[in-house]
Amino acid sequence: MKNIIGENLQAVRKYLDLTVEQVAAVMHMETDDIKAYESGEKCPDSRILIKFSKLYGVSCLELLTEHDFSLSKDERAIAELLKMVNENKKHL
Repeated sequence: MKNIIGENLQAVRKYLDLTVEQVAAVMHMETDDIKAYESGEKCPDSRILIKFSKLYGVSCLELLTEHDFSLSKDERAIAELLKMVNENKKHL
């Protein structure tokens, strides 16, 4: 099974140019816990997911679903809109 949450957590952290140690310090967690969430060894509960969401400036939904976090938030929104438009064209 694909580790979407972990991949997203790691992708956003790297996009924001943060280290595991920095994230762990801000979230008052152990670095091993952050690494375990990113690797898929552990799955964050809703409380932890919300903390990641607030720290990273992305929605929980974005962390739970496949996204390209190499794009800015505005670019991701535009890409989502274009995807919806293209899907709607298929149904016409």
